[in-house]
Amino acid sequence: MTAGLVAAYESGENVSLGAGNTVSGWLDGSGRGNDLLAQGDPTLVANATPTGQSAIAFDGSGDLLERVNATDTLNGLSSGNADRTIFFVVDYLDHEGVSAGVAYGDGVRNETFGLVSSWNNETLSVQGYGGSNDFDSGIEAASPGWLVQSVVLDDGAFNHYLNGGLIDSGSHTFNTDLQRLVLGEEIRGLGESQLEIAAVLIYDRALDELEREQVENYLQLTYVDDTFIFG
Repeated sequence: MTAGLVAAYESGENVSLGAGNTVSGWLDGSGRGNDLLAQGDPTLVANATPTGQSAIAFDGSGDLLERVNATDTLNGLSSGNADRTIFFVVDYLDHEGVSAGVAYGDGVRNETFGLVSSWNNETLSVQGYGGSNDFDSGIEAASPGWLVQSVVLDDGAFNHYLNGGLIDSGSHTFNTDLQRLVLGEEIRGLGESQLEIAAVLIYDRALDELEREQVENYLQLTYVDDTFIFG
């Protein structure tokens, strides 16, 4: 599903390596040029997912991948409260006391949008940043192991999914400010989490149900469960 795809990162391609298996960057496969640069020493790990795919490991101590709009424009990502969809293939290991996963925006109240493990409860959350702008599903992030977390924002209403199943929904007026896209670090720079990431897909529109199921099927079969059948 490529219509509206504005950022695409998959561990089996476009990963730039430095010494050994240390990751120096992750190139955007969407064609929009939202390439990420590494800090710390995230590592490409072979056969990391249940289906034998590689993943990028973040150790929770200085490891992150980011794109900063001030120096490298964020191209095509939805701002304000515009429609969007994110898919995140991840194994959350330890949140290290911060909310991190995949997020973009600014570390200011209500100016972020992302999928994270929450800093206080270590549960799967949609992050808007700060108090009533964050939406905690109550589902543990670390215990499931590898998972596909996703969110669809459609005309101010969001649906939050775990492995294709709805775990939370609500309405909110987000005010996303396109300052930064980051994996592995709390968006304000307050710290990093320990996790492994296999894929991130970001769309500038709300995928309909059939489209969402198609993408979910692809990600599950590729990274998590090669016997997965949606529904």
